[in-house]
Amino acid sequence: MMCLRAAITLGVERVVYSLESENDGAAALLDAWTPPVEQPFFRRPARFEGRVLREESRALFARYAEGDGRAGMRAWADGLARQSP
Repeated sequence: MMCLRAAITLGVERVVYSLESENDGAAALLDAWTPPVEQPFFRRPARFEGRVLREESRALFARYAEGDGRAGMRAWADGLARQSP
C-alpha cells in the first residue's frame, strides 16, 4: 500500500511485484482509484505487473519468517509465504 501510494505520487510508470498482500488489497484499490482532478501529478502507473519471480519471493519470505526478531513482521511474512499459488 505504502509503495503504491509513493508510485502514484511520484508518477512511476511501471510497478512490478512478486506477492500480493491480501490484507492490504493494493491491486484492487488501484483498479477502483480515479486520480483527483485537482492533483494532476497523481497518476496511475501505466504498467502494473504481478507474480514476477513469485516462488523465489515466497521462499525469501519463508526464510525471513523463520528468523528471530519482531513477531508481527515475521507472522506477516509467514502469511505471504504460505499463500496458495
